[in-house]
Amino acid sequence: MSYRYQADRLLATLARELKTEELKLDGQGALLSVLNGVLFSFHYDDRLEALFIQADGGSLRAAEPEKQDQALEKALAANFLWQGTAGGILGLDEEERLNLTYRLDFPLARPDEDEGGYDDTLLELLPYLAGAAEWARDLTTVPGEDEAGA
Repeated sequence: MSYRYQADRLLATLARELKTEELKLDGQGALLSVLNGVLFSFHYDDRLEALFIQADGGSLRAAEPEKQDQALEKALAANFLWQGTAGGILGLDEEERLNLTYRLDFPLARPDEDEGGYDDTLLELLPYLAGAAEWARDLTTVPGEDEAGA
């Protein structure tokens, strides 16, 4: 049984909560959207019955070399026991772009409820989205900026 309909309903609820355009998976179970100034990729995997959410944190190559090391140290610290990623995983792709990936497994805890049935999941998802925006700004575009004013 596919739980994709739950992923679609969750994304629709998320769009309402964020007061943004419709968020809907395409025929392949994928969606690209910019939220809080960050590019997000959503992909539902039927085989794993999971929604993967990936936030593009930007290119480390854009930062000065000494600040790249600082950004990587912060990313590693955040990954430790997921303390800075809201349960997601920070990683680098082949182009040295920082990505934050989150996996949401289905079925959700309360799949039979209509409106409001996804409140707990949204409470889990919204901090992730906010955290992704923060990481994107802090680790790639201005890493180490706090030292510039010192």
